[in-house]
Amino acid sequence: MSAPKISVIIPVFNDAGDLVPCLQSLQRQTFRDFETIIVDDGSTEPVKGADIRFEKNKGAPAARNAGFAKSRGAFVLFLDDDAVLVPEALASMLEALEADTRADFAYPSFKLGLKTFKGRPYDEAALRREPYIHTSALIRREAFPGFDESLKKFQDWDLFLTMAEKGSRGVWIDKILFTLKPRGVMSRWMPRIAYDIRWPILGWTPRTIKTYDTARAVIAKKHGLDRPDDRGAIALGWFVVILLAEVLSLIAAFHPAFSSACALVGALLMFLLALKRPDLGLMALSVEFVIGSKGRFFALGADASADGGISWRILLFAAFFLGWGINAWQRKKLTKDILRLPPPYYFLAASVLLGVLLGIINRQTFLYADANAWLAFLLIFPALELAHRATARQRIELMAALRAALFWLCAKTILLFYVFSHDFGPFWEGLYLWVRRSGVGEVTILSEHVSAARVFIQSQVFAVFGALYSMMRKGKESLAFLVLCLATVLISFSRSFWIGLFAGTFVLLFAVLRRKDTRPFLNLLLAGVASLLVVFGVYYIPFPAIHGDLADVFAARADTNESAAASRWELLPVLDAKIAEAPLFGSGFGATVTYQSKDPRIVAETGGTYTTYAFEWGWHDLAVKLGLFGVFAYVWVLVSLFRRLGKAHAPVGQAIIFSLAAIHFFTPYLNYPLGILVIVLAEAWLVAYDTAI
Repeated sequence: MSAPKISVIIPVFNDAGDLVPCLQSLQRQTFRDFETIIVDDGSTEPVKGADIRFEKNKGAPAARNAGFAKSRGAFVLFLDDDAVLVPEALASMLEALEADTRADFAYPSFKLGLKTFKGRPYDEAALRREPYIHTSALIRREAFPGFDESLKKFQDWDLFLTMAEKGSRGVWIDKILFTLKPRGVMSRWMPRIAYDIRWPILGWTPRTIKTYDTARAVIAKKHGLDRPDDRGAIALGWFVVILLAEVLSLIAAFHPAFSSACALVGALLMFLLALKRPDLGLMALSVEFVIGSKGRFFALGADASADGGISWRILLFAAFFLGWGINAWQRKKLTKDILRLPPPYYFLAASVLLGVLLGIINRQTFLYADANAWLAFLLIFPALELAHRATARQRIELMAALRAALFWLCAKTILLFYVFSHDFGPFWEGLYLWVRRSGVGEVTILSEHVSAARVFIQSQVFAVFGALYSMMRKGKESLAFLVLCLATVLISFSRSFWIGLFAGTFVLLFAVLRRKDTRPFLNLLLAGVASLLVVFGVYYIPFPAIHGDLADVFAARADTNESAAASRWELLPVLDAKIAEAPLFGSGFGATVTYQSKDPRIVAETGGTYTTYAFEWGWHDLAVKLGLFGVFAYVWVLVSLFRRLGKAHAPVGQAIIFSLAAIHFFTPYLNYPLGILVIVLAEAWLVAYDTAI
């Protein structure tokens, strides 16, 4: 006799009366190739028709395991004896697993009496936070690890956590496929908010909460679930490392030999880290991008002014690839499969290679200086390889590292704004040289009538993205983080960042309207007011002295005729003319243009004539170097990424990509490491998401 497709296993203990409706619902199933195995778990009155009988009650886990041992189906469904299935339940779950061959179990939404328990797309990180999958999921036979018979509660949570740890994942069916009778543990259901209340402070804890907390502690200990809650400790660890790097960079800014030593030691540490834990190596690189802007905290062989030499970022980059390459080779992952990318990337790669070739043919002097930033795209290969096997823990660690780096960037911005907006006298010079020599950014006084300093750090672009992320998060911590990010964007006095923030918020507006949830914009309103209070409050601290009204500076930045803005407008027709020389494939990397700038510094040095290969207008920059072919290829990359993030229900990711594209109109980021990193991490997130579901 051939084995059935599905085995339905039903443990029963002293509730045989509930079994009748359950069996009747099975008889009404549209899918018929299944067997039913009833396990009598030591009931006082023997259950009629039971296939297995225990003399004594052993508990549901033991009964289910015994039923599994007797079953023959390729798929198994552990059904509660009071469950009533809709007619298409078995067919729907089987169809979901056959459609997604990478999933090992399918789980639906369900009802407990009149209460609906709506599921959610499979997410291992969410599963580690709370149980949201009921026992009655259809499971592939070969993936079932067995129930832990020592557990009295949360056997289902333990089962799916165990399966997740073994590499299994589930697929959610957005339908209510069965109804349970209110009784037992499930009948003592309480609203989610009840579990968030700190009852011991009140001197009394409901019995249901006590039972829940005790049972959860058992599961937490077995699966290490308390570890994700240490994200604060992880962030603190990264914060300490960041502070150490900042202190060392302050010393290195004035001691070239020390800078070289730090660069070499950092590269060695990166190699060892990438060799043993390439995921941590990638996190460290990402942190350096967020805090380092141009990547020159240290440099090997720089002169006394910290110019020249090999930047720390290049050394870290090479060390990471060497360590990861050896690690991947040892794991036999260096195969042609690692080169598989979405089609747009091959077109972009072709346009970049053509740009290099044209730069060589046209003998462009600045070819390497212009093209080397695109090497950051090579990070997509280790990032995607690591994402395929990323655990929930690693994703938590990455977010903690990025938050620590962004927190420091915001704090550093506000601190520098305070110092340079107030009269600290000789202390300014050393601090200013450190900011400039470490390649972090620039500090300028925008008006002789106002002492407010503009602190522009290239990596403040991540504060824009941090604001978009925090806007959609719940909790006081996220709101405070949003305030910090907005204050940083304000202090940057970057019109490009302001436009990027507006563009990203516009994308989030559609997500908010679909969800009918106004909370994100309430967060933005509150945080916007608070960030203005922070910026103005820091500026108007009465010690040391200040002069002028900060509001005048913001008003001046809105003037498109001031010198910096005017210089950009002067550049546009020159770039248009350069593009017209080679519109299809561009002039290659290193191509330059000469124009008249109104920047006071350039006017003082050259009378305003300025020749450069690095242009403020990002999309024009791409068109000059790579032509319309390169622009098309990059737009295709972004549109593809935006659409796939939408399918993954990631509006924040979409907002960040749209914001980045908008910023690139006025300030080039997509052709520099900071913007490229965002694209790489977005692609890695999609792979991790796809793997998780």
